[in-house]
Amino acid sequence: MRPEAAPIQQSHPDAGSTPRRPRVKRPVQPHPRAAGSRTAVRLAPLLLALALLALLPGQAAAQPLPELAPVGSGVFLIGGFGSSPLELGGVLTTPLLSTSLSLVRADASESVTRVVLATGPHLTAGPLRLFGRLGVGYEWAGASGGTEGRLVARATYGAEVALREPVLLVLQGGTSMASGSAGWTPSPDATLSLGIELFFGRPRAQLRTERLRQAHRDWPPELADLVAKGLVSEDLAAARFPDWSVEELRLVSQGRVALGMTPEMVETALGRPDEMQDVQDPELGPVQVWRYYETVGAYDPFTGKPRFRRELRRTVVFRAGVVARIETGGGAR
Repeated sequence: MRPEAAPIQQSHPDAGSTPRRPRVKRPVQPHPRAAGSRTAVRLAPLLLALALLALLPGQAAAQPLPELAPVGSGVFLIGGFGSSPLELGGVLTTPLLSTSLSLVRADASESVTRVVLATGPHLTAGPLRLFGRLGVGYEWAGASGGTEGRLVARATYGAEVALREPVLLVLQGGTSMASGSAGWTPSPDATLSLGIELFFGRPRAQLRTERLRQAHRDWPPELADLVAKGLVSEDLAAARFPDWSVEELRLVSQGRVALGMTPEMVETALGRPDEMQDVQDPELGPVQVWRYYETVGAYDPFTGKPRFRRELRRTVVFRAGVVARIETGGGAR
């Protein structure tokens, strides 16, 4: 007899089987190139701002930057590059301080929005104006607004430079603290952001021109304009006009002399002469000659010691009390 085959027993998956280890999802590490690209996007505003500021001295050497208006109002748009906050608002500027009202989209991922009113002084004046402002406001999270509202305090700092009227380049940073159940905690803000401002105000030279016209009603408009722009000294104009013409005041203030000037004008422009001599000129007759020398030094390559010599730079010839001839070096003009 053939032995009966043993029945095949099917084991249940849960009976006597070794339990499998649960699969654990490992966190996906960002690719180094992706992380680097995000860092580059975040640093793009800073790099662009530094590049523009580095180019400004060269531009200023070729063409002076326009003066910032000390009084006026404007609107600005700052940030929005990469992950930097986007800020838009308006500013009111006086000669000593500025006040801004801004709407800031602080964190796009969490929809953090804030409204801040800030004010502060100007640290410098001129083509480059540094400022600092302290302010308070309100911020909330969520698209609907008001879901997580809290008070916020904000400090901003930065610089403004006039590119072309009425456009200003703004470089600004900020630090914010928000009030919550755990006290005051940092709130998202920009370390440094680049922006543009449209500023409408009255230039400093225009304000000074109006003041000068009120103080010196006998001055012609062109003289007030020259003094306001710093091309003529106010003290010199007040003391010498109208005895000296506007053109003579302008030339003297620039250290230049011209035919027909008096000895007083020449001395004001060039200083006391190094040498004065009364001579007989074959063309002009009896004249007085003023000579201006300059000491020039150079190192002797053989001895290694400095050698100095006096060079004649300018000669001014007076006839009948006015300038009749001007010579530079050894030549006449």
